[in-house]
Amino acid sequence: MAANEIVDPSGKTLRRRRRTLLQIGGPLFGVVAVVAVILGISLRSYLVNRAGVLDLTRNMLFLQQQELKVRVSDYLAPAPATAEIARDILAHETLESEPNDVPPQLFLSYAQSMLKNVAQVESFYLADENHRFWFVGRMDDNGAQRVECSHLVADGNGGHFHQWIYDTDGKLLRTADVDATGYDPVGRPWYKGAMGNRHLYWADPYALRNNQSLVVTASTRFNLQSGETAVFAINISLRSLSEFLRKLNMGKSGRAVIVDGAGHVVAGEGLEDLARKSDWDFAHMTLDPAKEPVFSRMLSMYHVLGAGPRIVKQATGDYVTIATPIDHARQKGWVLLLAAPEKDFASFTRSAGRQNLLLSGVVGLLAAVLAGFLIRQNRRTEHVLQVLEDEREMRVVENGVLGTIAAQPDLFDPEHGAEILSESLASIGEARRVSFWRLVGNDERLLCEDAYDSQTRVHSTGLELSSADLGTFVKALIDDEIIESADAAGDERLRAFQRLFMRDIGTRKLLLVPISANGKVLGMVALEEASRAKAIAYLAAFVGGVAAVRFAAAGEQEAAHESSPVSATSDAAVRLEEGFMLAPGADADDPLPAGRYPMVSVATVLFGASVSRDFEDEVDLLPVVQKIAGQVQEIAREHHLFSAQVIGNRLLLIGGCGKEPDYDAVLRLADAVLAIREVCINTLADADLSSSFRIGMDVGAAIGAQLGDVPGVFNIWGDAVQISELLADSMPDTATIQVSESAYTLLRDRYLFRPRGKFYLPRSGVTRSFIMAGRR
Repeated sequence: MAANEIVDPSGKTLRRRRRTLLQIGGPLFGVVAVVAVILGISLRSYLVNRAGVLDLTRNMLFLQQQELKVRVSDYLAPAPATAEIARDILAHETLESEPNDVPPQLFLSYAQSMLKNVAQVESFYLADENHRFWFVGRMDDNGAQRVECSHLVADGNGGHFHQWIYDTDGKLLRTADVDATGYDPVGRPWYKGAMGNRHLYWADPYALRNNQSLVVTASTRFNLQSGETAVFAINISLRSLSEFLRKLNMGKSGRAVIVDGAGHVVAGEGLEDLARKSDWDFAHMTLDPAKEPVFSRMLSMYHVLGAGPRIVKQATGDYVTIATPIDHARQKGWVLLLAAPEKDFASFTRSAGRQNLLLSGVVGLLAAVLAGFLIRQNRRTEHVLQVLEDEREMRVVENGVLGTIAAQPDLFDPEHGAEILSESLASIGEARRVSFWRLVGNDERLLCEDAYDSQTRVHSTGLELSSADLGTFVKALIDDEIIESADAAGDERLRAFQRLFMRDIGTRKLLLVPISANGKVLGMVALEEASRAKAIAYLAAFVGGVAAVRFAAAGEQEAAHESSPVSATSDAAVRLEEGFMLAPGADADDPLPAGRYPMVSVATVLFGASVSRDFEDEVDLLPVVQKIAGQVQEIAREHHLFSAQVIGNRLLLIGGCGKEPDYDAVLRLADAVLAIREVCINTLADADLSSSFRIGMDVGAAIGAQLGDVPGVFNIWGDAVQISELLADSMPDTATIQVSESAYTLLRDRYLFRPRGKFYLPRSGVTRSFIMAGRR
């Protein structure tokens, strides 16, 4: 069944998720709610304050606009007032003075008085329909303020101006003549406008010829005593008006400007710079939308929406603006525009908002910290509760396992397998492999009684490791202390055990629990890659107690079956012939007769592929193969085997072959097989290769005969050979010896065995097989 199809009928997972959601989501929701409320209050406060500031700003600008409107009107007021007065005074004046005579006294006196007392008045014009023209105005005479009075004189050469220069007290300083070629007052806009208008006429601003300053001219017509029509004009300086507008205080960077309906700049900051760029041509002195986007948009809104306060939005921020017409210049459509950035007035609101936001952030941070502590405490509490719940569940499971173990028949009988022990530990401890080891032979060897691989679900037994090969491992085991290591290969005490046993399946983590009885260590329980090693340690010790009873019983049985000396008398000369590592044990002059041999002991060693990162191909393995072959050859000679032959990846060993049963030959072959297994394990481990070999052994009838001409080869075949090969090939675990039931019957008194199960033979049917672990 797939993992996602498994259903938890108890609903514990769902309840656990709900608790986790409440423990984490509750405080987080509280923090979010607190922060949201604080931000909402701060935003509301900011919006209310901003709206109040904007209303206050608009009211302030409205009052300032009213004041400015009055001031601008007062600034331009001399024009209409002077025009009315001059019309009445100059109506009795005569303009027929000779060129070198003094100017008209009434006109001169009135102009001098106005220039002296009204700062914004720049000059006065007086002209009639006969092209006669008089001018009185301010003059800069090398830094000294003078009053210039000029009279246009026609001389047949284009005319000239006859000038009288006075000081500010009215004293005549000098006279002069200045060329006036091409000047005709009748053609000027101020003259034409006044002649075509019954009321005061305002001309477009222009530059004066004497000082290149911008002025605006207001002119009116009247009738002289002689009945002729004349025009009186007054020039108001825009420089003073622009300077006045520049010095206005509207916030930190507020500005004001006067424009006409077409967008021409009449007065404002930078007026003269704009005039110079436009070559003093008023027609080109317009608002530039790229440089003055606020004023340009204000004028457009004024044309559409009329006068009043507005909010103008720009990329640089919002502006508070007011647009209002100027009464004295309605004829030209002059508009006063005032604009100030909103931030100039609402900066304290923004500052207060930032402070509120900062305080809100601090409160939110404190709330988050408190929520974090609450979540942490909740999670720790949940962890403790979960550990307790898991422990309770584990106790229930362990009690069930212990009950199952206790219910096993023959639990303490070493003659019967107890696979339930290793399987239970592997299941509860979530271990990759669990193995039980017994110290045998005066603590000279470690014998694997049972090893269970939880991934393959396969039991194996019979592996025997020499204490000499294990080094300090056995000493650490005899110290009777639990050993836990996350990297057995890096632990000096466990390195040999990891290399000889654990490396085959690639495990490194190890929990080792000694098995002892009456103060003596009898063996150990080894758990590899156990994820619940600490929790399972005490259960492993309990199961180890059961194993201790089995080990003690096995030790008593071995003591009762002391093996008798094995006679290894074989006088046959050992001959090495082609095809054999140890040639068949027969005299060349007296070859064995062909026929059926009733009791032939046969063992087959089947080698598989050995893998290591240190060897790139099979050629690199030749030194290791040569070493094993030489050691196997020495073992075969030492135990007086009948023959040893290599066939491909198989090694065929024959203990004895005779017409009469030879029990000693079976014992010699069993000892040789155990020795060969130990040699292969150690040699492959030293070369960092996996122990990929299996051994099968059988005792039974076989056919033997001398094959071929001289020199012939004695060959053996039949059931014993085939069964030994089947036993080796069918064993799933490496470095394991599987023997047939007939071999077990002959060897069980002298060697240790564990039943493996039933085994099917093609011609014999179902039989039993056993795993040989070592000598008793």
